[in-house]
Amino acid sequence: MAIPNNGATIVLTGAETEMSDYNKNPVEPFFSGAISRRALFFTLFTRIPPIPCLKDGTVKYAPYGLRKIEAALRNKAITDIVTVHPKYLKRHIGPNTKIVAITSMNPLGMTYCDRTFTALAGFGDESRNAYYFRKLLHSKVLRKNNHKIVVGGAGAWQIQGPKMRNYFGIDHVIIGEGELTVPEVFGKLLRNEAVPPVIRTKSPQTDEEIPLIQNAAIFGTVEVSRGCGRGCKFCTPNRRRRRDFSIERVIKETQINIEGGQDVIFTATEDALLYGCRHPKFIPNEEAVLELYQAIADNEAVRYIMPAHISLAAINAAPNLIPRLTEIYRQCSDRLSHHFSRRGLINIENQIFFGAETGIESGSPRLIKKYMPGKVLPFTPEEWPEVVMQALGILNDSDWRPLASMMVGMPGETDEDTIKSIELVDRFKNTVNMLLIPVFFTPLGDTTLWNKRAANLGRCTELQKEFFVRVWEYNIHAFSKEWGSQLHTRLALAIGGSFLYNFYYRWKKHRSFYHGLLTRIAKLR
Repeated sequence: MAIPNNGATIVLTGAETEMSDYNKNPVEPFFSGAISRRALFFTLFTRIPPIPCLKDGTVKYAPYGLRKIEAALRNKAITDIVTVHPKYLKRHIGPNTKIVAITSMNPLGMTYCDRTFTALAGFGDESRNAYYFRKLLHSKVLRKNNHKIVVGGAGAWQIQGPKMRNYFGIDHVIIGEGELTVPEVFGKLLRNEAVPPVIRTKSPQTDEEIPLIQNAAIFGTVEVSRGCGRGCKFCTPNRRRRRDFSIERVIKETQINIEGGQDVIFTATEDALLYGCRHPKFIPNEEAVLELYQAIADNEAVRYIMPAHISLAAINAAPNLIPRLTEIYRQCSDRLSHHFSRRGLINIENQIFFGAETGIESGSPRLIKKYMPGKVLPFTPEEWPEVVMQALGILNDSDWRPLASMMVGMPGETDEDTIKSIELVDRFKNTVNMLLIPVFFTPLGDTTLWNKRAANLGRCTELQKEFFVRVWEYNIHAFSKEWGSQLHTRLALAIGGSFLYNFYYRWKKHRSFYHGLLTRIAKLR
């Protein structure tokens, strides 16, 4: 593709944290983009490598949502489009450029991971997600021509207010699913017609209104379902209509990713185990799930499959599904025999494990009943701790190592609720293996709890601080047991813990909390 001297009509891009595949590791963005850029010790180990680019600066892979918008525009005969890494914007923005469209998952760092890890691993500074978004929006290249700046993506709600739009120089913010609305809005902008500063989109009613991607996505992402349906009050997917996409569509997008150079397929879904489910209490349709993933695995070029999310209740409701699904995944991972050293795959001493994100959120049946009763169906909130333990056991037995979140500081949380969560964490030790991520409750702007008060370290009770410590004690114990010898791991933790406290955390607020945290997880006392 020749580089246009006068710029492309429409330029699609995102901040550096968005335009990276993190060495094909879909878990790393939660940590790498969420920490403060001034947390130098942590940034040494969490790089943001740019995605591969072609000679003209266009990207080989792009965020899946951006690929959907790209396809939607092309399907409406809007074809002078380039998708570029931000460092190559100068090559493609010029006098002919009418629109620069920017995707953002988290422009202000207002999500769970950013608020939690910036507090724990930063100097109260903005997260790298927020920093790189600001860096992009304030870059000189965006101010040289008279084009419109349009921002969309899952985090667009964070910048919809006039103060934020003015601060970043944003002309229009698009909130919601963009496949139908973005071509309409961009068409009006190209014709110099009036468009409001904030646009809320129309959701597609049929699958045919959602285009197939036309170029490969980061992580080899393929959307297999959209929306959730369980109705958790703190979660955004609950606002979307739940739908499953046909296997035919999934196979086509898988092949597009393969042809673009991907060999790992990341299935975008709120729950991989509920594909094809029509049961009112969310009991999985096992055969539909297996048929879907077998169709992906049948592509000989696919070497690894990773679903975005799974639910623990669905695992318990169909306990044979995970073992059967694992056998399908192994058909792909067996093709990975010479790829053991590659980052991004769960590889422990030359054994491949399988991963997915899941939400535990709380050990308190009272909080489960109050904020997420649908999460536990077909079980009851009172059964939740046992559901969690049994589901994690099923995962571990089939060589899965999930990444699980637990939340602290939910509205109305009492000491008794926190104790229930601590007790559940204590049960994990020596029983189940996972990476457990504690996060502060954060009122996301497009959820039912949008107007509730956010939790932070300053508002944490002593029991809530103890919860954080217990979680990281568990993680270190699980890490040392499975990833290396106890002696070597404890030595590394002792040295690292001493360094972190003496040269970093002792200068932060709440240093007594950090001292206790590090001494306990590093076994320094």
